[in-house]
Amino acid sequence: MIAPIQITETIAADIATALQATDAEAEHRRCTNLHQLEQRRRMIVSKLDRGYDDFVSGTISNEF
Repeated sequence: MIAPIQITETIAADIATALQATDAEAEHRRCTNLHQLEQRRRMIVSKLDRGYDDFVSGTISNEF
């Protein structure tokens, strides 16, 4: 049989602190990735808009 595991309050606090730090790092990475994706989205939308403007102004032909 397996004996029950007991941890001290100090160890429990250390585990909680480590989990919070890991969670904070993950949230920071998520925010960073979201920011990068938003920048890429804006860049692509801008290129699409410029392409449309060029098409409307005749810079880009129908054949292209």
